[in-house]
Amino acid sequence: MQILYTSDLHGNQAQYEAVISYALTNSIDAIIIGGDLAPKDLPGQSYIQGQREFLEFTLPRLVAPLPQSCKVYV
Repeated sequence: MQILYTSDLHGNQAQYEAVISYALTNSIDAIIIGGDLAPKDLPGQSYIQGQREFLEFTLPRLVAPLPQSCKVYV
């Protein structure tokens, strides 16, 4: 079993895309994101609302290319 661990992505979509790309290229079976998933700098938005939107909409879109066999733990 191949496991990829990362943390402190802070909503950086380019970093999420790099993690997903690495997982796809290297046949990763599970990804563990250890914390600090959501953006911390949200200009013009409510902090909580912006994080909620990221977790509900953006994060699922970012991990969607992964096969169902690759589990994501946050």
